[in-house]
Amino acid sequence: MKIKFNQFLLFALLVLPKLPLSNVGDRQNQQGILIGEILLIFSLFFNFKEVITTIRNISLNKALFIFLGVILFYVLNSSLVSGIYNGLFPSHAIFYFLRISIYLLLPIAISILYKFNSSDLFWYGLIKKSYLFHGVLSLIVYFYYLFKFQPSFSDSLWTSEVGYRLLPMVGLAFNPFSSDFFYSIGGGSSNLLGTWSVFFTLCVIYFEKKKKNRFILYSFAFLLLLLSQTRGGLITFSLTLLFSFFILKKIRTGIITINILIFFTVVFFTFYFTSVDINNTLPIISRFLDSYKEGSFDSSTTARFDNYFDIFRIWASNPVYVIFGIGFDDNILFNVTKWTLVESFYLSLLFSGGLTSFILFLFFGIKVYNQRNRNFWFSILFYFILLNSIINWSITGSDILSVVGLYPIIFLSSIGSLKIR
Repeated sequence: MKIKFNQFLLFALLVLPKLPLSNVGDRQNQQGILIGEILLIFSLFFNFKEVITTIRNISLNKALFIFLGVILFYVLNSSLVSGIYNGLFPSHAIFYFLRISIYLLLPIAISILYKFNSSDLFWYGLIKKSYLFHGVLSLIVYFYYLFKFQPSFSDSLWTSEVGYRLLPMVGLAFNPFSSDFFYSIGGGSSNLLGTWSVFFTLCVIYFEKKKKNRFILYSFAFLLLLLSQTRGGLITFSLTLLFSFFILKKIRTGIITINILIFFTVVFFTFYFTSVDINNTLPIISRFLDSYKEGSFDSSTTARFDNYFDIFRIWASNPVYVIFGIGFDDNILFNVTKWTLVESFYLSLLFSGGLTSFILFLFFGIKVYNQRNRNFWFSILFYFILLNSIINWSITGSDILSVVGLYPIIFLSSIGSLKIR
């Protein structure tokens, strides 16, 4: 019973934080503590004796320990220092840090279940079933919205209320007191689906034995990303396949070919059903075509550059900000820069968390690199960080502190460490 429950909670943590319950315009109103997080906490009470025993014997992997230090300095310490400097109280950052601390329970839950089943294929199966369940459920909700709300073609593909773009990551959650503490972590951008898909795809590359299954799983992930309209996520996923084809030698030419065919098939039907109107084509197509137009960047790209340059000028002008950061807290960041976020994880790490946080993350990356050959799990973790860093985390701003950022890092570090022991 306990084994099944722990297996269920890890499955639920991956699946249940992904779906909104209504088409409310302001998605913050839909957010709250995630159902998966509640199950995680409840499960550890349910397995209290195993928790006590595990805590006594658990030893965090050095890479994971450094990563937790990154979160401490990036989210909390930077906001406290900047808050004192600017005479502001970083309530949002404190609440956010407490929410992220829930994920410290993950290594304990993983260690308990690992005692009963240490098979690599068991843990891979958990990830695969979660991804497929999530994807199918997302598609069901998407088509349900289409029939219920009957949006326009462009709205069905683009808007957060009825479209697929923000749907996967908003969160099945509740927030009865409208408290900052209960807001779901990680935002709702479909770029997060790119991060989640890279994690899934790397696991498929290393552990899926059947060629037919690999073919189906790669194609399904590609289709989800294409429908989600994420430029950064789609490019990152494509780089993952190309990297696996040329470097890892684990993907055949047919996989690359079929994904290209899927892309052009969707393009063909889009043009066919919209009378070749560029304004009604898949936004992912028009966004690529309009990325550079009439001698200037599109509005989305221009806004990102404005965001980077404005915050950089303020960050570089003050030694306190250079060392400790402007602060992760959105109220403090807005008070200082007039922006509530930095639309790049790495620039946010540098500008919001300062050189202290940035250097700690470099140490984390070096530690993972040094452990990449110790087992498959550390190898996946290294490539997960490397591939997402090229586009998804460095340019598009996909939040590494989301469920689909925190879970892979903590999961892979924990499993990899247990395999070494």
